[in-house]
Amino acid sequence: MDKSKTLSDGKTGPKPGLRFDRLVSLGLIRPVRRVFLRQTQKRIPILMYHSIQDRASDSRPYFDINTSAARFALQMKFLRDHGYRSVHLQEARKLLEQDSWDSRYVVITFDDGYRDFLTAACPIITEFNHTAVLFVPSGLIQDERAQFLERECLTWSEIRELHVNGIEIGSHSVTHCELKFLRTPELEAELAHSKQTIEDKIGHPVTSFSYPYAFPETEVVFSQTLRKLLEKHGY
Repeated sequence: MDKSKTLSDGKTGPKPGLRFDRLVSLGLIRPVRRVFLRQTQKRIPILMYHSIQDRASDSRPYFDINTSAARFALQMKFLRDHGYRSVHLQEARKLLEQDSWDSRYVVITFDDGYRDFLTAACPIITEFNHTAVLFVPSGLIQDERAQFLERECLTWSEIRELHVNGIEIGSHSVTHCELKFLRTPELEAELAHSKQTIEDKIGHPVTSFSYPYAFPETEVVFSQTLRKLLEKHGY
């Protein structure tokens, strides 16, 4: 799997500079806090994938976007065998608002809208009784087969088929550009137009968004602007 995130009802604040007391915290307090959080916070892991292929992808500074079919099958089997039930993001959000739950949950996501989601990932997802969220860059999906990063993309008819069969479809911007370099009007267009296009194509509201490339966590002003625009457009 490429990397994982966690959907949680807890919040994290800014990190202070590294001081002696910080080292003590890292060494002693943090493990205790981690145990405490396990008991008090409800958490749902989010697993993020891109392409299901046996070959290695082009070099990336933070992860490989390819996962082999064999490895993906082992991971899906692990989730099933350990009692995890995969859910969509909206269901995960509702679960976090409940006082308690009686099962293990996980969100399985795929970015970029590659054709191998349909041909390679979906049979495995179905075999182990899971579901997934597919984030697509609307400008790179066409009625005829297109390519992105030398990989074939899904078509709109295939995405509609996936939606009908229970896959949640979300936005991954319009052009899959690095959003942090855009002016605010351009950023807003990427969010608004992708949502509108996908909704028009599948006939269903789009409420989830996946940020293309690594998220710039340290850029506070940009993050605040992005959040406000996402909320403005109904994500």
